[in-house]
Amino acid sequence: MRLNHKNNFGRISISGFNQLISRSVIEKAQANDQQSRAQIYKTYANACYTLAYRLCYEQMLAEDIVSEVFIKAFSQLHQFRFQGPFPGWLRRIVVHESFNKIKSERKFYTTNDEEILEIETTDLFSTNWLSACIDLDYLLKQLPPKQRAVMILHELEGFKHKEIAELFGKSESFSKTTLTRAYQSLKMMVTEQEQQHALK
Repeated sequence: MRLNHKNNFGRISISGFNQLISRSVIEKAQANDQQSRAQIYKTYANACYTLAYRLCYEQMLAEDIVSEVFIKAFSQLHQFRFQGPFPGWLRRIVVHESFNKIKSERKFYTTNDEEILEIETTDLFSTNWLSACIDLDYLLKQLPPKQRAVMILHELEGFKHKEIAELFGKSESFSKTTLTRAYQSLKMMVTEQEQQHALK
């Protein structure tokens, strides 16, 4: 599956959490109505799986994460107070459960990079080179786990650097620098693809 992207991702969520569900359905689900809970699951299961999979790129692990997400979501459904969109509330559970699972599986490498040096600012964020990517999903899969996670959360899911830093237990500079490195990695891969294509 290819990712939808526009103008360096365009801050568009790729995982399907733009679907809305009525307040009455959520309220019934909070009252333990099983039909309403089934409707919530049917509406957002694919979205939850897509985000979990793009954070870990392992099918079985993503399926385990989705199972844990809905167990937790339904057990905590009474805590949802309609102070924000329901998909956003559910999406954060997906992210937190994904991070917990990935950390337990040691998918994020442990390094002393909390206060890594800032990389010199480049034109990566202002150019249109990324829009020329044919298979951005494939390229994202090739990124190191931390770079991929920061890229997806910030550029595709709209998380702020502060929120991402809290997930990693790092500083905001860690999130910003990791995102820059992710862009540099992507640009390097795109350049290599262009060179290989030119040789054919």
